[in-house]
Amino acid sequence: MDIAGKFIEGSLSFSQPNQPVTKVSVTVSAEWTNSVLAYFDVGSQLATDGFFGTLNVKDWSSFPKIGESVGNWTVVKSEIFRINPPNGLDPKSAEFSVSADSNPSLGLVTPGSRRSIKFNRNFYAVELVVAGVASMRRKETVTFDVN
Repeated sequence: MDIAGKFIEGSLSFSQPNQPVTKVSVTVSAEWTNSVLAYFDVGSQLATDGFFGTLNVKDWSSFPKIGESVGNWTVVKSEIFRINPPNGLDPKSAEFSVSADSNPSLGLVTPGSRRSIKFNRNFYAVELVVAGVASMRRKETVTFDVN
């Protein structure tokens, strides 16, 4: 067998046996760390069809920014902005029935009186992609015979 210098010096040994060799068993083992850059689209998990609606007008200044860490991941794309209600969606919330007893700020003066109200909904488009290196130690061993 000609290995023509394709080995690491000191990694092989050989001794001449007293009798002719009819079979040689060879075992080769290699260990390494397998790493891959992984991306995860978090935004698609936060929003349906790329947007979400809320009753709050929120200050999004604390939304993760590019380069910041989210757990063991690094933010590589981050964008959130207010949009008009998508086609077919009511800009108002479902109807709520409230009483003067529960919230005097609604302008109901008669105790026990009720009023139906709807709240303005705010819609936001969101894109949030994180990346990280996923690594795993690997070891492969191969055994074969040379006759």
